[in-house]
Amino acid sequence: MQFIDRCQLKLIAGNGGDGIIAWRREAHYDKGGPAGGSGGKGGNVILVADHNQSTLLSLKYSKIIRASNGDNGKPDMSSGQNGEDKYIKVPIGTTVYDEDTNEIIVDLVRDKQEFIICNGGKGGRGNAAFKSSTLRAPNLYELGDEGEVRSVRLELKYLANVGIVGYPNAGKSTLISKLSNAKPKIANYQFTTLIPILGMVELNNKRLIFADIPGLIENASEGYGLGHDFLRHVERCEVLIHLISMNPFDHDNVIDAYEKIMTELKKYSQLLVNKKMLVVANKMDAEGAIENFNKIREYLAKKDIDIRPISAINGDVGNLIDRVFNLYEKTLNTSNDDNPFSTPSVVEKVYHYDGEKAIDDDPLDVTRDGENRWIVSSKKLTYWFKKIPQTTLDNITRLGQKIKAIGVEDQLKSMGAKPNDVIVICDYEYLIDE
Repeated sequence: MQFIDRCQLKLIAGNGGDGIIAWRREAHYDKGGPAGGSGGKGGNVILVADHNQSTLLSLKYSKIIRASNGDNGKPDMSSGQNGEDKYIKVPIGTTVYDEDTNEIIVDLVRDKQEFIICNGGKGGRGNAAFKSSTLRAPNLYELGDEGEVRSVRLELKYLANVGIVGYPNAGKSTLISKLSNAKPKIANYQFTTLIPILGMVELNNKRLIFADIPGLIENASEGYGLGHDFLRHVERCEVLIHLISMNPFDHDNVIDAYEKIMTELKKYSQLLVNKKMLVVANKMDAEGAIENFNKIREYLAKKDIDIRPISAINGDVGNLIDRVFNLYEKTLNTSNDDNPFSTPSVVEKVYHYDGEKAIDDDPLDVTRDGENRWIVSSKKLTYWFKKIPQTTLDNITRLGQKIKAIGVEDQLKSMGAKPNDVIVICDYEYLIDE
């Protein structure tokens, strides 16, 4: 299966159904009365974290995803059916960004976690909903609200506790195969691992997820090699294992190899180099490995950094697992979480989208267009012009009340507008009252 860990989508929730005008025409109801039903709510677009998903491949070619619209109201005071919600399954560990602002909207880190990413529009009310003691036969109805539209970017960041980083051919795949149940492709050439490999490691009834991150090279953070595409998977790891081959045939200079990887991590994000890190010397079985090990050990000692020798291919990993588990526990703030081996906390930007309420603070934009002509616009005005169709006298009266409540005439008069001046709102023209 092709590994895809990021994609862009345009998500469109369903529009609300329209309300209608209808009247009762039944025996025993000689006075009739309003019977127009309200429209159904539009369907939501909902993201769902699913442990059966391991890649975003299924969404790569789905540029636009829509939920269904609500049905219009019925003439027997029945509401239209709500639109069907659209569920989008994504892998656990998917972070959702707003494409316009680059803000994180939600981080889906738990199986079956759901998040409404786009809310469906409210249904418009039919004339039955406007009946009151003072308005017995309303010729009023509304159109449904438009569903929310969002452009988003999905990025998969694996939920690994421990990330293994290093140059290609450092032996990362061999190490994870010895430590865990993972079965990666292993060969003696660079870039054998083309996707992150996860493995579960157990110790004393505790479990950690280890990730073999595809090999980094110099300038990986700028897009060279494979590393740039996969460095994001390291972001969630609390502990990093920096694996370095001691085989002289793998590096011209083992110290340079160490520093170049550290540079790439820092260039990608300072947060990566601030993580707890174990430096591990691999391939100690190779000829000339001891000389390389002594050289880098002496170099790192000056930085007060410890380095431990192993031979992953021979299964000689010493107490590496114990050290990783101990370091992992130390990195977590156990005062906020009694179980440091639990699932990460959920990050969610909570918001509610509700047509008019979403634009409550929108100011009026007034432009003079000639001596006696004014162009007025605002998101709130646009909302009500779409909401209230000017097809009945009652609707026209109600829309005029909305315009007045928004403060259009008061602002125009304060700017020097006179009676009988022309106001243009949403391509409709009106005269200012005397």
